[in-house]
Amino acid sequence: GPVHLFASGRRAPDLPGRQRTLYALPDDELVAELRALGGMPQALLDHAELLQLLIPVLRADLALTDTYVPTPGATLGVPITVYTGTADDKVNEEEARAWARHTSAAFRVRTFPGDHFYLIAGRERVTAALSDDLRALARAL
Repeated sequence: GPVHLFASGRRAPDLPGRQRTLYALPDDELVAELRALGGMPQALLDHAELLQLLIPVLRADLALTDTYVPTPGATLGVPITVYTGTADDKVNEEEARAWARHTSAAFRVRTFPGDHFYLIAGRERVTAALSDDLRALARAL
């Protein structure tokens, strides 16, 4: 089974949503929301045929996150590490730290400079941190 959970750019699952539900939007509204959110290459958003291939995948991913309801009181028995950006307007520090109540094991928040897409601009810093975390995890197993 799983030995560790890494969460990135996501509030704890028991917190109520504070943004618009996206998965059921009509295609044109969904694309407009994706444009506003940022993080997707403009060339992709401007390529109608490719975008039509990706919309079902994006919609399925959004459906999972938009409709997930955790089991009250359930916790994981594995450590959780949450990665987040210092200027993320989708997840503040309190919401990231709320993941702690979802594990009976170790918990850690790692904060990186940047917004919700901190991992794009800070790719080298984030991958180095993840590599360090995975090495430590491998040594502990």
